[in-house]
Amino acid sequence: MPETYLLNISYNQLNHFPDLHNLTKLFVLDLRHNRISKLDNGSFAGLPNLAGINLSWNKLTALRRNVFQNSRSLELLQVSNNDIEVIKVGAFKNMSKLKWVLLKHNNIKNIAYVFTNMLSLLQLDLGYNKIDGPIHAGHFYNSFALQQIILNNNHVTSIAGAAFSKFLHLEIVDLRYNNISSLQPYNIKFSPFTTPPPVFYFRGNRFNCDCHISWMRQCLNRWTESCKGLEIDEFEFLLCYNGYKIRKFSLIKNAQLENMLCEFEDPCVGISDCCQSLSCNCRMACPTNCTCLMSFNHQNGIVDCSNKRITNVRKHTFNSKNILSGWK
Repeated sequence: MPETYLLNISYNQLNHFPDLHNLTKLFVLDLRHNRISKLDNGSFAGLPNLAGINLSWNKLTALRRNVFQNSRSLELLQVSNNDIEVIKVGAFKNMSKLKWVLLKHNNIKNIAYVFTNMLSLLQLDLGYNKIDGPIHAGHFYNSFALQQIILNNNHVTSIAGAAFSKFLHLEIVDLRYNNISSLQPYNIKFSPFTTPPPVFYFRGNRFNCDCHISWMRQCLNRWTESCKGLEIDEFEFLLCYNGYKIRKFSLIKNAQLENMLCEFEDPCVGISDCCQSLSCNCRMACPTNCTCLMSFNHQNGIVDCSNKRITNVRKHTFNSKNILSGWK
C-alpha cells in the first residue's frame, strides 16, 4: 500500500522496527506499546515524508548517530517511556524541521552537544530522566527557536551563567523537583526581546537558604528590584531545606534575613569581591577549626569556635559586627 498516509501498529508485540521502505508517502507512524529495542541507520529508509512518529512505551536503550538521516521531514518525535540511557552526538544532525522532541521517562544522564543546531526545535521534554550536573547554554547551542525546555524530575544541580538569555521565544523552563540548592538572578536572565517574559518553575528543589539566595527573600517581600520582570511559578511557596537556624521546609519568604549566612574560610572569596587589599575591613580569615558564616553584604556574621580548646585569640580576628558563638 504505497499510498498509505497514516499507519497505526500500536499495542502489539513487535520486537524489531518493521520494514516500511515501500511506504514513501507515509506521514504519521504510530508504534506505541510494542517491544522494539533498537533503531539503526536503515530503520527509516524509504520514509522521506515521515513527519511524525510515536515510539513511546517500547524498549529502546539508545539513539544512534544519524539514526534519523532518512527522514529529514520529521517534525514530531515521541520516544517517552523507553529505557534510553544514551543519545549519541549527531542523533539529530541535519534534522532542520524537527519541532517537538519528547523524551520523558527514560534513563538519560548526559545531554551534552545532543540538542544543538536544531533550528526549528520548539519543545524539548526531558522530564523524569537522570540528567545531572549544571545546565548551561551549550546544551542548546544554536537551537534558539526553543519555546519550552522541560527538565522536571531530574538531578540537575545548578544553572550555569545566563543559560537561557539567547532564547527570543522562550515561554517555559521547567526545573521542578531537581537538586538545585542555589540560584542567582542572572541564572534566569532572559532576552529583553522576549515578551511576555518566560515562566520558570522551581518547586521541589532543595534550596540552601544562605547568603546567595537572600535576594529571593528580598524579592518575595518587595525589598529589591533585582527580580523585576522575572516570572517564577509559585515563587512564594519555595522552601528552605538548609540554612543557619532556619527550619527545614520553611518558606523562603519567611526566613530571617539575618540568618541567611554563608560559611567561609576567606570572606573575600565567593561571598564578596569588596576586598582588594589586606587592609580592607572585611579581610578576615576564618580561625582554624572554627565555623564562620557571613551575610552577602558583610553586615552580619557569626564565628563559632566553641569547644575547640582555643588557648589564644589574635587581635583583629573578629571585628565588631561578628559574634563569637557562646560568648554573647
